[in-house]
Amino acid sequence: MKEVTKSVDLDHRIPLDDFERLRDAPNSRLQKKSYDIAFEILVEGKKLTAVAAAYGMTRQRVRYLRDKVYSAYLMQPPEGWTYANICAPQEMIDRFVREADEARARYWQSRKSLTIKQEPHE
Repeated sequence: MKEVTKSVDLDHRIPLDDFERLRDAPNSRLQKKSYDIAFEILVEGKKLTAVAAAYGMTRQRVRYLRDKVYSAYLMQPPEGWTYANICAPQEMIDRFVREADEARARYWQSRKSLTIKQEPHE
């Protein structure tokens, strides 16, 4: 029989400074309580079931809030980055896109290593 183990979901973690920037965004439509719930999971590393019990909510609802905030995190540009529409030769754009993709991968990898250093809570 195959042994099944569960690991801490490190893919759904956000560094504190990124979370605060997301929470303070002027276009945020979530309520403070939703951010409080997401904070406990995404920043502090608490388990869905523990947070759901603490707030008297279902695990599914808490997961929905976590996913909503995490999706917003992934959609925001990293600090110091911006969006741009440009007109240039195709080969120049291709080169730029490759470089931007490499920089983006390095950025997210560095952010991921910040969250791994944070200890998960029960």
